[in-house]
Amino acid sequence: MNIGAVPLSGVFDNVAALFMLRPISTLRAPPPPADDSDCKRRLTRREQQILALLAKGLDAQALANTLHISYVTARNHIQHIYEKLGIHSRAEAVCYVFHHGLMR
Repeated sequence: MNIGAVPLSGVFDNVAALFMLRPISTLRAPPPPADDSDCKRRLTRREQQILALLAKGLDAQALANTLHISYVTARNHIQHIYEKLGIHSRAEAVCYVFHHGLMR
């Protein structure tokens, strides 16, 4: 792993932005290819709907407002989607949607 720093002099005194880079070889492989029917077997209709809205950029609060559900319910749906698809973040969820051609 490589660690780097960028001084932010002129903007903030005595502050630096730190970043860590890891080799591509250490990244997880993408989920195995699947088709639309595989996703439908893994996820409920509501989870499919939420996954599509996540891919459009909505966060948990926006999902709750759009679907007229509580924030906690939206967050729980997102967590279940992550578990079922073996992903860990919103970025991975968006990649999953586009990688598997689920956006229509």
